[in-house]
Amino acid sequence: MNSDWQSSAACRSLLEDEDFFDTRESYLRALSRKYCNNCQVKSQCLYVSLINEDAYGLWGSLTPKQRKYYIRQIYKYAQDNNISVSDWSNELDEVFKLFSTLSK
Repeated sequence: MNSDWQSSAACRSLLEDEDFFDTRESYLRALSRKYCNNCQVKSQCLYVSLINEDAYGLWGSLTPKQRKYYIRQIYKYAQDNNISVSDWSNELDEVFKLFSTLSK
């Protein structure tokens, strides 16, 4: 996946802003409500963060704590359904399908 999606992000003018990498969970959730709720590329943003295992910042409307939860859910779903997600880079499409199913 290329990074063209970033030019359509609701936060595009703030992409270099340190606020998106603040460590306070409540602050990141407030930013999410302001920028991410109606963003047309929220899924792509989240997808990239899950694949890159980003530990900091707001990505795809989720805080680091929320992303950890979804990653655990993806692994559990994959394990329960005999789907290999041990190497994210080789299973990108499958992982994203799993996340999309879980996030509905």
